[in-house]
Amino acid sequence: MTYDEFKNNSPSINDYKVIAANGLWLDQFDNNTNIKRIECFDAEGRKMVLKEKDMWGLCRNGQIYVYVDNAFHKMLRIGALMNLRISFENTEVVSSFSATGSSIYPATNKGGAYGYLIDFETGTYHLFKLKEFMTLIESDQELYEEFTSIKGKKKKQYNMRMYLEKFNERNPIYFKVNPFYQFN
Repeated sequence: MTYDEFKNNSPSINDYKVIAANGLWLDQFDNNTNIKRIECFDAEGRKMVLKEKDMWGLCRNGQIYVYVDNAFHKMLRIGALMNLRISFENTEVVSSFSATGSSIYPATNKGGAYGYLIDFETGTYHLFKLKEFMTLIESDQELYEEFTSIKGKKKKQYNMRMYLEKFNERNPIYFKVNPFYQFN
């Protein structure tokens, strides 16, 4: 339901069904899928019906989908800097916003698909652009210096994905795991 639940590997809902607008149960979907509702059960076993906008994201078949701008978007990479592509429809593209709050700073473009990075620690989304990327990797000074030593803006932009992978390898994240399960 929330970014904190994702970050702490403590989902409040573990069993749910995604129902399409035509009433069919969906196992897979994308940002073009018209989702009608999400059915689940609360801790007491009572059936609940949720709207997709009430959720931060979903995990389906081992894949994470994040809800932004009226659709679920597939997360491409999980790490200290997580990567996803968001297709905005008839709305302003934002350069930065928070998964845990409502800090939104409008950019000038409208509509289209844009790459974003989510800072795992803070839950803040940033456009996957050179300036923002350089700010995000600054915490790893050695890697930052290596990246900034690349000559030319186009070469830096070309190498951003490789340095995203390097950053995530050098700055691993950990999810809490409960190895003890109670079976009834």
